[in-house]
Amino acid sequence: MIRITEGSGFVRIALYIQPNAKKTEPVGEHGDALKLKVQAPPVDGAANEAICEYFSRTFQKPLRNVHLVQGELGRLKVLQIDGLSRADLESWVAEVTK
Repeated sequence: MIRITEGSGFVRIALYIQPNAKKTEPVGEHGDALKLKVQAPPVDGAANEAICEYFSRTFQKPLRNVHLVQGELGRLKVLQIDGLSRADLESWVAEVTK
């Protein structure tokens, strides 16, 4: 089960990143994290930026509301999205991991 936590006005999701993919897309589970293929390379923060931009577009939130809170240099990351409900995130995760 994918680890999703909720705070006051935000949700966090555990991610496992596979950089240098053909396109940015979720591809299932990896342990307790959502596996996300990212088109960008893991160089100079490009993959991290691509992750934040992907979730910003997906949930129609300003980019300033989406940021990494853990795992800046590794494949395992925790992403925080401000202003999103846990129910909305869980519903989306259930849809993309079918």
